[in-house]
Amino acid sequence: MAGGREGLSVLRSSRFDLVICDYRMPEMNGFRFIHTLGTTYDISTIFIIFTTTHSARTVIDHAFSLGATTTQVEPYSLETLQTVLVLIRR
Repeated sequence: MAGGREGLSVLRSSRFDLVICDYRMPEMNGFRFIHTLGTTYDISTIFIIFTTTHSARTVIDHAFSLGATTTQVEPYSLETLQTVLVLIRR
């Protein structure tokens, strides 16, 4: 996806079980993306992985308060992401 607005547009026309968004995206940041997603859809059925370079507890907590299922602090490895995907599928 090119950015948050495009991601929201795709979500309007398709059903997804997993969304990965970054704190820094073109057009809107990850907080705004999750907030907009949550006001448009029932996000309780969508796993949302919020990625960021910020490891501050306030950033992580805010992502969770908006509806993120989990967070990944960058840089992260493919193995770490695979582990998260396995855990959330359970």
